[in-house]
Amino acid sequence: MARVLDPGGSFVIECFVPDVSRFTGGQLARAQEVTEDSAILELSRHDAAAQRVTTQVITFDQRGMHMRPVAIRYSWPGELDLMADRAGLKLQARYSGWDRQPFDSTSAGHVSVYERP
Repeated sequence: MARVLDPGGSFVIECFVPDVSRFTGGQLARAQEVTEDSAILELSRHDAAAQRVTTQVITFDQRGMHMRPVAIRYSWPGELDLMADRAGLKLQARYSGWDRQPFDSTSAGHVSVYERP
């Protein structure tokens, strides 16, 4: 982004803040939905050292079993700031959402504004 922005130009990104407390022993198993006709399960593994989460969302219904895999590598807000800084961007503002509420340790997400000096 720094290469395509004019000086004074801004880049805005919306991200979630990882909630690693939802994992017990690096794992998560939960029923997302259970009805008379179907069930949706979420099975996840968290690798804290690699900052990766691998998930299968499995649906059981009249048509059979359907698997939807999700694999992410997450970054903490401070890591995004470091990457932006190394690319030549400076953090100008960070909010907990688009309504510009303050970002704090309880925020589940953030909207961060970076500027090319």
